[in-house]
Amino acid sequence: MIKTSKEPAQTARPLLLINGGLIIFDILWCITMSNVWSGKPAAHEKVWHQFDNIRTVTMILSVLNIFLRAVAVFFLFMFVKATSASR
Repeated sequence: MIKTSKEPAQTARPLLLINGGLIIFDILWCITMSNVWSGKPAAHEKVWHQFDNIRTVTMILSVLNIFLRAVAVFFLFMFVKATSASR
């Protein structure tokens, strides 16, 4: 658990690391699931095709999540850099 401190940069650093790690895991998840979902089944082809739209929406939301986390990491990095430069 992240404890809040009187110095905001001490709270921002762990958030920066956590979000950076989650971006890596999200990218790995997208790569893995795109490989899994790109395969064609030997049986139940109609059912497999019905879930194609759900898989597409899931991948779009995953990429959006990566983008939003990257924006958050950018702003956290800028915040940490600004607070350490002002010392």
